[in-house]
Amino acid sequence: MIISKKAEGTRPKMESSKIEGKVARLVSGDELVINRGSEQGVEPGMYFGILVPGGAEIEDPDTGEPLGSIDLFKTYVKAIEVHELFTVARTFRTRMSHGGALWMGGISSMTQKPREIRETLKSGEGAAYEEISEEDSYVKRGDSVVQVKSSEIPDF
Repeated sequence: MIISKKAEGTRPKMESSKIEGKVARLVSGDELVINRGSEQGVEPGMYFGILVPGGAEIEDPDTGEPLGSIDLFKTYVKAIEVHELFTVARTFRTRMSHGGALWMGGISSMTQKPREIRETLKSGEGAAYEEISEEDSYVKRGDSVVQVKSSEIPDF
């Protein structure tokens, strides 16, 4: 999404109808808490994007003049449990593993069949349901969150 820069040092405002908040807590490898809830209009099933701090500034390649900025997203989550003042959200995007090069139903890693893999918040390997520390996650407490439409979410 391309947005215009308002003033030096300030984050441009998104559409006013979108709910904005912050990551309040990492719960597990696939769940986090957003500091917005039903009082702010959050409903179960809503989607949110976790923003990369600062986004990306766009400059004119000929003049070097700033043209504006775009938001970049770390990941996307879906509201699963909405309280008055906060929401628990979970990663939801999946992809299929390629399986082993020699897959035919055997037991070695070279012969593993393709399987569905769900995105997690972890920067490394590990089960999604395990507790997660901020050091082990690419999403951090205080990261900005903005409501997005499902049509705006890219494949994993």
